[in-house]
Amino acid sequence: MKLVEQKLEEIIGALSTLETSWQDDHTSNVIACLKSIELKPEYGLNDIGSLFEPDFRTGFTIAQLFLGISKDELQDHLGALLGSVNIGAKSYIKNRGAFLAAFVSLGLPEAMAPGREFQTGVERHSCRAAP
Repeated sequence: MKLVEQKLEEIIGALSTLETSWQDDHTSNVIACLKSIELKPEYGLNDIGSLFEPDFRTGFTIAQLFLGISKDELQDHLGALLGSVNIGAKSYIKNRGAFLAAFVSLGLPEAMAPGREFQTGVERHSCRAAP
């Protein structure tokens, strides 16, 4: 292998702008679904179920966002509540009632409540419906 010595100025001069969107299809779906959530004083099983109807992955991400936990943490919590089922779309379809009950146990309806404050690593925010 031949070593090539480069100067910082040469490297910087060779850089170019890369046009890209920070939103992929999944992100766009999550944002669209969040914007479509009707603002209500409280949420129930039907509301939770509707998060997962168009796309399980989108609903799962929204549940993570409202609960303020990682994908792995949510899978661990659901696994503890649901037993030895796979946490995914096929299992959700087969065991919809059990999944929804698990999300209720985790406090998802309360987490979705308008004005509920949640803590991120940086600052406090309030969940509000998109304009």
